Amino acid sequence: MAIELAINGAKRDADALAIKAHLFGRPGVHATNRTDTLGFPYNQRWSMFVWSWLFNNNARFEPNTAQSPQWNRGAYLADALAHCGECHTPRNLAFALNNRKKFAGATTHTRQRHWHRRLERR
Repeated sequence: MAIELAINGAKRDADALAIKAHLFGRPGVHATNRTDTLGFPYNQRWSMFVWSWLFNNNARFEPNTAQSPQWNRGAYLADALAHCGECHTPRNLAFALNNRKKFAGATTHTRQRHWHRRLERR
């Protein structure tokens, strides 16, 4: 959910509607929801408000006028639609993107990659 909150604002309306039309045209999948397995304090959804306020700029993609249209199209695809930075940008201590090091590559040490498993209730 944190990733969803952080990235959905960047899409243009037409692109978001095209994605929605595609997804709604697919056959539905019926499955029961899994229960939340995160322990306190990570199971407190209200804290997402604070996280979003601190780390989500909630802005649409703005082209860089100093760059070419091709560069801006690539930036739009990588930032707003493909969300490349979600995996290829390091995160800070609160697991938000460290945009000072955008696309610098994220560390995927086992300890960091599976941090949530230590928090699961047994």
